[in-house]
Amino acid sequence: ITYFRLQQRGKFSISFLSLAGAAFGRLIGVGLHYIPSITFSEPGIYALIGSACFLGGVTRMTISLTVILMEATRNITFGLPIMITVVTARFVGNYFNEGLYDEYINLKQVPLLPWDPPVKSFRLTAGNIKSTPVKCFKAIESVETVVAMLKRTSHNGYPVVTQVPTDPDAKHFGQFVGLITREQLILLLIKKAYYNDSTMEQCGDIAVNDFRDMYPRYPAIEDVDIPEEHMKMKIDLRQFVNLSPYTCNESVSFARLFNLFRSMGLRHLVIVNENNKAVGMVTRKDLAKFRKWRKPGSSGVQQLRLLGGQCDINNGECCDDDS
Repeated sequence: ITYFRLQQRGKFSISFLSLAGAAFGRLIGVGLHYIPSITFSEPGIYALIGSACFLGGVTRMTISLTVILMEATRNITFGLPIMITVVTARFVGNYFNEGLYDEYINLKQVPLLPWDPPVKSFRLTAGNIKSTPVKCFKAIESVETVVAMLKRTSHNGYPVVTQVPTDPDAKHFGQFVGLITREQLILLLIKKAYYNDSTMEQCGDIAVNDFRDMYPRYPAIEDVDIPEEHMKMKIDLRQFVNLSPYTCNESVSFARLFNLFRSMGLRHLVIVNENNKAVGMVTRKDLAKFRKWRKPGSSGVQQLRLLGGQCDINNGECCDDDS
């Protein structure tokens, strides 16, 4: 089976399932012909249906699989029985477990959000899953601080606040002003969009076209050469931040966060308190870590570790009995 090999091959090149299903279907077709006084179709048709059944049950594909098999046979009359077969195989397979691709995504722990939030996630809120402390910038920040933050972290977005507290155990991180991305900060450093604090003289100019021309291949922060004498200069981030990003209160439910990420295609979301002060960040990975689990008689939500292993929510199982 080439699915688990390192070579770049299509998932459909695993003809083992197709051959196994065809062999099983032909076996049934040949066996039916031994029943006297009843006329059945050719064994090759049973082989086709068996192949569709095995592939549909493992991959959970429906329309695309039907079209592929119809094109392979060049007979449109097989469309209806193939469609009935793959849909039935899909529903039967979903009763027992997830499809091959979904299981592989879970094994590799890819941060891919499913269509709907886990059904037992109603106990979770944004405050339970947010990442804290928040890595943020002041509205006017030094070049040295920006470069150090970009090299120390790998985040894609940074909240801009009025004041960054010095206490590492602070529960909030200043009045939220806006959000600025990592790519924007790197471009500001490349174009020298900072000024001398004593003379207020701008070192370089930047335009909107500069952001458009460099997208989507921005250089890494390690490739940006900044003179040592520029490290003490200041960057006014207020003219570059997104002043109206999506934010949520820490009491918002997990399902509402999930639907917001799915519908708006968000990558990160700032969590604020009732005073509009940044208290955390939520990313797609934070949501994708929570997956549904099901065992006979019970089901619930589990939190996957990004580096392998599993852990339960709040050091205990978040589950309910199906009965």
